[in-house]
Amino acid sequence: MYRNLKTAVVIPCYNEEKLISKTVSNLPKFIDYIIAVNDGSSVSTLKVLNTLKKNNPKLIVVDLEKNQGIGGALISGYQEAIKNSDADVIGIVAGDNQ
Repeated sequence: MYRNLKTAVVIPCYNEEKLISKTVSNLPKFIDYIIAVNDGSSVSTLKVLNTLKKNNPKLIVVDLEKNQGIGGALISGYQEAIKNSDADVIGIVAGDNQ
């Protein structure tokens, strides 16, 4: 919670298996929901996300079977946040820890 607001971030992920762990671990502690969207990655991104999820109750993984591009991944992440969280504020974080 930040300034009495529940916070969520959407992380679009396309082939981010090398950096997604670092990205998630570097998020500020006040983030209440982390919504990582696997955007049809052709590598082990989903496997890494599911492993992270086991140890991080804040992490929600959305798996898109077909690549939707950055816009589609963000829309899916926002829809997940609106539908399945009580976040007051939703932001975006790049999956490559930038």
